[in-house]
Amino acid sequence: MENCEGAVLEAEENFVGMLLLFPERVRECIIAADQLVCGKLRRLFEVILSLDEQGIPVDVFSIVSEVGTEKLESIGGIRYMVDIAVKVPFDANFYDCQYIVSDFDWQRRRE
Repeated sequence: MENCEGAVLEAEENFVGMLLLFPERVRECIIAADQLVCGKLRRLFEVILSLDEQGIPVDVFSIVSEVGTEKLESIGGIRYMVDIAVKVPFDANFYDCQYIVSDFDWQRRRE
């Protein structure tokens, strides 16, 4: 099921990267975690949602604390989080990015 390459991977990385840089956007999400194909991005998104629900500010430190160092690689590790966050210089296309992720999910479920 996990087809994590090409445009799907790029769209999901952009989406989660925006949330890492602009965590206040989590309250504007229309995407559910199960709509993400890439396992580590899905798990990272679930952690971001959980932290927000608990009222804990979302940042690399709170994510590491929530996941635990022993399970850090399940979300790609610190380097991966930084890499996907720096790819996203701004959040102006946040809604477009959500639409793309949603569209990939819709296409995947139709097949």
